[in-house]
Amino acid sequence: MTDTATQPDTLAPQDAAAPPDRFQGGNILTGRVTSLSSQEAELDLGDGAVGVLSCRHYTSGLMIDLTEELNEGDELEAAVLIREDHHKRVVLSRIWARSQRAWQKIMEAESSGEVIEVRVAQVVKGGLAVLIDEVRGFLPLSLLMLTELPSDVAERLATDAEEEHKTKAPAIEELAAEESKAEAPVAAEEMPSAAEASAAELPPVPPASTQPEARELEKETILEALVGYTIPCKVIEVNQKKNKFIVSHNAAVWARRRETTREVLEGLSQGDTVE
Repeated sequence: MTDTATQPDTLAPQDAAAPPDRFQGGNILTGRVTSLSSQEAELDLGDGAVGVLSCRHYTSGLMIDLTEELNEGDELEAAVLIREDHHKRVVLSRIWARSQRAWQKIMEAESSGEVIEVRVAQVVKGGLAVLIDEVRGFLPLSLLMLTELPSDVAERLATDAEEEHKTKAPAIEELAAEESKAEAPVAAEEMPSAAEASAAELPPVPPASTQPEARELEKETILEALVGYTIPCKVIEVNQKKNKFIVSHNAAVWARRRETTREVLEGLSQGDTVE
């Protein structure tokens, strides 16, 4: 007798591919702040998931009060640190998310050659430490064009120099008056003999390094004045594994000058007069 049991027309379908794991370490999520204290914020991550962001994972540097930085309802990005804490919340880091975004920006800038803004964080040996979001890089002094400073920095330096001159002016005038007295004509009977003149003690000669030292001090003053400001730079070297990148202010200045020249030339027509 023939087996008449019905056979399936097709094979059972394979299980659908599993959805990507949103809460894998390092993944960047967007959440909305639902509750807030000075030490931590809870975020609605959607689908019933709750994230927690502590103040120490909010920004690099000093500890902060999150109630002064955020409001309930704010949306922000943060990266997954731990899938679940003891309250079944996803532990998040805004610092890590900003670092990932910054590295993406840095590498794209190196690849494209675009000019980007960097913030001067500190004067260090050989140049300046600069920041792109949470990532720290280096601007060598040799690649910084000191003649192209932000306008307010240049004005502040000029004002400081003027105030310093006003402070020192009375002492300079007094010294000049004393030198004028010393150079007044001397009566013949008051002139010392050759032997006395040769025996007289000569004033000490200033060291040859005085001028270079003054220039170095002036340069240091300019560098310190740049701390906290943003300046245009080009990324010229990146090594994410070593967590370092190098920028050039010179390259950015010359790129913008070339762009300005190109725009001027494109705006000219035959017969135009250029001053």
